[in-house]
Amino acid sequence: MAQRASQIPALGWDERRPWKVARPSRLQRVTATRNVVGTRPLSIVYLRLFDNQPRARTFLQGAWREFGYVYLLRSASSVTPAEFRQYKRSRSFAGLLIQSMEQFSAKFYRPVAGPSRARWHTLKNVGPQTVWVRDWHGSYPPRTFLCDNSIWRPAVNMLLDRADLVVLDLSGLMPGNEGTRYELQQIVNRVPIERVIFLADRRSDRNYLRAEIRHAWDGMAFHSPNAGARARVARLAVTDSYRQMQQQQGESTYIYYRLVARRWQSRRLATDALRRLAASGLPRPQPGRPPSPADTLPIVTSPPLSGTPQPR
Repeated sequence: MAQRASQIPALGWDERRPWKVARPSRLQRVTATRNVVGTRPLSIVYLRLFDNQPRARTFLQGAWREFGYVYLLRSASSVTPAEFRQYKRSRSFAGLLIQSMEQFSAKFYRPVAGPSRARWHTLKNVGPQTVWVRDWHGSYPPRTFLCDNSIWRPAVNMLLDRADLVVLDLSGLMPGNEGTRYELQQIVNRVPIERVIFLADRRSDRNYLRAEIRHAWDGMAFHSPNAGARARVARLAVTDSYRQMQQQQGESTYIYYRLVARRWQSRRLATDALRRLAASGLPRPQPGRPPSPADTLPIVTSPPLSGTPQPR
């Protein structure tokens, strides 16, 4: 366990609703060098509970991809239909899962694809279901990594060290989700809090989420960029909404609720994050920097996989 920071600053909260955040003044079509608000495309790391597929879907249907490349890790429980067919043919995950940090680094440093200018299209590399998206201003393709359980921790750390913005979705967090709690602690230890947005949904117990964030904050490592005397502010935002749907089957009517992305919410949150970054004066990380030795340390606390991730 890392040595605890000798000086842990006070932590305040910014829990403004997205509608109280100023909207971007001007939007433009995204290009290889300029995002929807005219700045260099961001590297956005998105972390969440692996089994919370509805929130992953609505995140990708939001405006985040207008601002830059979204990086996310996937487990064997979130294979795509094409990957599942490949698994059925070979009866093995060996050819699908990234099983070493060398493989992960090689994929991470591949040249990124340019932005898509299509307004309606699908994302087929993010999970078991195809995600339909509508991008009026264009978007950057998400970068996904299907990782073996033995490397997800160093993979998370490598992504965090190269992120312009980290979005940790705490919706559905329970005491048994040790993977997400590990990620929360690593965010506190490795990422300036100005680069972080914590997300919740309308059913989340925000008192519980604040307590979990504060617990990680109190366990801050000595090398954390958040250590020191200056008070800091954590951003916790509630996004998305539930829409009542009806489905007719014969003479019966079934009512269910579907989680729906509110694109204006994510657009305002991302714009506000850019303002926070500019006000902090923090230099932007260099995504192309070669990995340091710490990135490839075999941080393994459980036997190699398997294919099934730890609870997240």
